[in-house]
Amino acid sequence: MPLTPLFSAEYPQTGGRGNSLDQPGSPLFMAQGLWTSTVAGVGVASVIKLPAGTIRIYPQLSYLLTGDTSVATADLHVGYAAHTNQAGVAVIADDNAFLDNGDLGGAVLSGVLLLPTVATSIYTELDSQEGVDITITVDTANASIGETIQLVIAYTKVS
Repeated sequence: MPLTPLFSAEYPQTGGRGNSLDQPGSPLFMAQGLWTSTVAGVGVASVIKLPAGTIRIYPQLSYLLTGDTSVATADLHVGYAAHTNQAGVAVIADDNAFLDNGDLGGAVLSGVLLLPTVATSIYTELDSQEGVDITITVDTANASIGETIQLVIAYTKVS
């Protein structure tokens, strides 16, 4: 299925003190992606392109919103694509790094991303030479024509 993003944008955000969660003086960024299905089916789409370098993604500050038009058993995953880290080593894709088997067809999904759990870590750190694509995957059953998925990723740039 041709899964293509409608747009992806980056917006610097500052909190009450103007600092990020981990680096004094560096902003928290929000990257937004929107995807709409043009055909019924399953597949993978790169929705957001994050910058090169080391970044920390904060799933508990990130947000997902879907429609509810897909087949009842359609599953949604949110993860990242394969990339090369700054040392030149290939990093394999993890299609469910941030959400695993969300029930896309059961009802509207609306809320923060659930993985990794806060007990494990409050962020996921990714290191890349040319940036990292945040992906959505629809499997098990078809996403319907017109299904819409909005994704906002909160992150800081470490280096």
